[in-house]
Amino acid sequence: YLTYVSIRSSNLDTTYAKETETITVTFESSEPIQAPTVTIAGNNAIIATGQSGESLFTATYIMTIDEDEETIPFTLNYSDIAGNLGSEVVNSTSDASAVMYDKTDPTLSAVTMASSNADNSLSTVGDEITLQITTENGPLKKPTITIAGNSITDISPEIDGFNVYTATYEMGALDAATDPGESLSFTVDFSDLAGNDGTQITDLVNDDNGVEFDKEAPTFSSISIISDNDPETALARVGDKITVSFVADEPIMTGTDPTVTIAGNTADVDRN
Repeated sequence: YLTYVSIRSSNLDTTYAKETETITVTFESSEPIQAPTVTIAGNNAIIATGQSGESLFTATYIMTIDEDEETIPFTLNYSDIAGNLGSEVVNSTSDASAVMYDKTDPTLSAVTMASSNADNSLSTVGDEITLQITTENGPLKKPTITIAGNSITDISPEIDGFNVYTATYEMGALDAATDPGESLSFTVDFSDLAGNDGTQITDLVNDDNGVEFDKEAPTFSSISIISDNDPETALARVGDKITVSFVADEPIMTGTDPTVTIAGNTADVDRN
C-alpha cells in the first residue's frame, strides 16, 4: 500500500497550474514495488525518479492547452515485486494536496472611478479618488494600480484571492490637471491566482463618467457695472437698480453661486 501521496505544480503557488507548467505526483509505498503506471490529467506521466525495486517515486506531466480546466485528476497503479496488485489510487492524497488547472487569462467586467467631491465626476486638491475593479472569471492576485501617474499603495483587500479590489488616492497640488471633459488617467495590471496575466487596463469599463481634476480657482472677465437710470446708466440715485455683470472662465457649480456685494450690501445673483 502507499504510505504517502502528494501532488503539486511548478507554479509559484503549487496549488495552481497554467499551461506549460509541470505537475508532479510524489508517492511512497510500504515496500519495494515494480515500476508503477501513473496518469496525470488523463495522460501517461513520466516516472521522473524511482525505479523497479524502490519505494519512493515521482511522476511528472507538462500541462497543455488541451487539458480541461479543473482540479487535476491522477491515477496510480502499482504492484509489489512478487506481482501482487496494490489498490489503485484515484485523485486521493495523504496530505490533502490538490492542483487547479487554469489556462484562461483573466478579464475585468467593471472598472469604475469616482471622487469624494460633491459631484463625484469632478475632483480638486484633497479629494479622494476611488478606482474599483471587478473580475468576471475568478479571483485575482492583488493588482498593481496607478492613478494620475502615481503608484497606489492603498488597495483593499490587501491580499490575493478576491473578485473585487478598490484603490484610493488623494489628489495633490503636484498632480496634473486634466483637460476639460477628460478623465484622470490610470493603469491596472492584474493576474489570476494561477499567474495568467490579464491585458493592462487603461480605460473604464461599464462607467461612462470618470473623474476630471481641476486645481485652478475660477476667474472672471468682462466685468461691468450699470444702473437702470434713464438716461444715464453710469449714474444712480435712490431707487435705481445696479447690475454687475461678469463671465467666468469655466462653469460654476450649481449651488455655489459667487458672493457679490454692491455698495457694501449683499446682492442677488442670477445665472444667465
